[in-house]
Amino acid sequence: MLQLIRSLETGLRNFVRSLRQSPRYSPRLPFKLSMLDQESGGGVRLALKLSGYTRNISETGMALLVPAIRSGDYHLAARNRKLLIVLELPDGPIRLQAAPIRYEQLNRHYAERGYLIGVRIISMSDDDRLRFLKYLYRLSRGAQLNAKHKASHS
Repeated sequence: MLQLIRSLETGLRNFVRSLRQSPRYSPRLPFKLSMLDQESGGGVRLALKLSGYTRNISETGMALLVPAIRSGDYHLAARNRKLLIVLELPDGPIRLQAAPIRYEQLNRHYAERGYLIGVRIISMSDDDRLRFLKYLYRLSRGAQLNAKHKASHS
């Protein structure tokens, strides 16, 4: 069973990699985020829990919209920070670990308020990765169909 999952994962990953012209997709998916406490062996630190939405996602990372970047002494995008993200896909939640790469405060020029955090996906379970890759594949198929539809009406 595990070998079948890995085989499907490899096939989907190769397919998604072949779509490098448009590797990012823009679904607005809700998520819950917690910091991982690195002092106590990676347990979930309850000092900062946030909810937000994705701005875009790809196989290797995502852009997250959050209302705040800090809670007390804890900075969400601090160097070497690890985050636990529970991402709500249409067919149910997946859990993944991610590392913040960059962040910026959104100002009046954006429709959203708060902060945009770019994260790199570090790990997730095999089952969650397979579901995530299937979701990206469905998004890519939808993008291809939309492009064909627009081309036929031009």
